Amino acid sequence: MVGRRIFFWIGISSISAAPSLGVTIRDPDDFPLSALILGILTFAVAAGVLSSQRWVQKLTRHPRLRRAILTAYIIRTIFAAIPLAPMLIDMWVGMIAMMTGGLFILPFSAIADSPPIEATAFISTYILVLWQGFWLNLVVWVLVLLAWLFQRLFMQPPADRTNGSCPRCQYDLRSTIPGHPCPECGELKILRCADCGQDLPTGAASTPCPSCGSTRKTTDPRWQSWVSRISLKGLTVFVLACIFWSTIMALINSRFL
Repeated sequence: MVGRRIFFWIGISSISAAPSLGVTIRDPDDFPLSALILGILTFAVAAGVLSSQRWVQKLTRHPRLRRAILTAYIIRTIFAAIPLAPMLIDMWVGMIAMMTGGLFILPFSAIADSPPIEATAFISTYILVLWQGFWLNLVVWVLVLLAWLFQRLFMQPPADRTNGSCPRCQYDLRSTIPGHPCPECGELKILRCADCGQDLPTGAASTPCPSCGSTRKTTDPRWQSWVSRISLKGLTVFVLACIFWSTIMALINSRFL
């Protein structure tokens, strides 16, 4: 599951890095492409590992917070996927990153009296990519806070994915046997082992899985995140599409930087 999330974040990070990729295309000597790619992979690994932690998953099960995070990152990704639009935000965040990033770059430059130009450009670009990514994610989390606050003030909480509710109508299915239809809308209740995926004959959390013996509590797999439910082929197509579109945007943005 960690590998799936890292792979997913490679696609998301490539979209977010499109403006920086445009700068790299325009000035490849000052901003090496290899440093940008390494920065994207670093962010993807960090985001994939972090989002796979149980305490993070437990935190994001809160209905309002989950919806706020999804809203903020979807807005950011869609906005980043529009040619020229990212420069309205990324340009200012990039300027802040460049003005403050020198504090991190100077110690590396001081290691040697005359470091090679290629090494200096690589290190500087890599650090600036990470530093700019930090600032962009800070902006996203400000948006998360605003989205959560808006829900608290004006919206009803979304369906709780952890209470055994029906994926279609949110009817409480905790007393319904898996394989039987929802009394409200007729949707079948599905419950599978969290470890091996075996269909479970009862909803009791203490009943061992007939295949692997696991008693770990699980929920209807249709409530799982999109990254967990999509096939590996579908996820690969998604990531490749993100990389392709990011390259197209970078070529367009590089003409106007």
